Amino acid sequence: MKIYRYYEFQSQDRPLTEAEQSYISSLWSRVQLTPVSATFTYHYDDFRGNPLKLLEKCFDVMVHLASDSDGQLVFRLPCAVFDAIAIKPYDIDHVITLITTPLYVLLTIPLNPQTQYTRTEYSQLISTLAELRYELLQGDFRVLYLAWLRAAEMSILLEKDPLEPPVPVGLQQLSVAQQAFVSLVEIPAQLITAAAIASPLSKSIMPKPTEPLPTTSPNADHTTALIQLVQDEPHMTLPSKTKLAPQTSQRHIDPVQPVESRRHWSELKAIAHQISQTHSLN
Repeated sequence: MKIYRYYEFQSQDRPLTEAEQSYISSLWSRVQLTPVSATFTYHYDDFRGNPLKLLEKCFDVMVHLASDSDGQLVFRLPCAVFDAIAIKPYDIDHVITLITTPLYVLLTIPLNPQTQYTRTEYSQLISTLAELRYELLQGDFRVLYLAWLRAAEMSILLEKDPLEPPVPVGLQQLSVAQQAFVSLVEIPAQLITAAAIASPLSKSIMPKPTEPLPTTSPNADHTTALIQLVQDEPHMTLPSKTKLAPQTSQRHIDPVQPVESRRHWSELKAIAHQISQTHSLN
């Protein structure tokens, strides 16, 4: 039986070094390699080694898709600027998985796309999904709630009638990357609408900057240090990281919501059903 396995890695914070490119090339002679990405496509074989180790060593984003198992969307997030404690409420079986290393948090979201795409379509889609990493680094946890919705809708959560995690702000208007995720895993629109009823509006979520950060302002040394911190430059000193930590942590939006105000899955399904009926009558 022919089995399809697809791995794509992307580097967002910096290009790969020559040594890293040489190492990646040694893993498989047919790898499609650029200074910022690597793609492995298999039909009868599989990745030699541990793809998460390669992600931790060289890249920031990995997508794994397979014809015989669930896929994965994995982000490498620097511990220095990402607070893993803030997303603990979303750390639920079948929703996300967290692996913490000395330098990074590896955050995995399961994927189970129902639609088959061409390799070109996959590559375009993954480039869009990669933007979710920037959003997570800014404290935007909407994709984590959407991952919970998907798991609940597919009845793969362990609890019979689970309580929803904290509802993040801004579910009424999803980003392009979040819309791509919804499309890939096929979350019903009425479910998102039902969830958004309890989602507060906020201007705190900012899009990824479209232009490079300036490095010639009066705060140039601080800005350069911040860029180095995100890129995890080896010469970045610990005192500098400590000095910057309070400012970078302010970008996160704590998903604080009283437990008593959260809804059970059965309630969300009932609201989504009402919305669906209302739309069918109009």
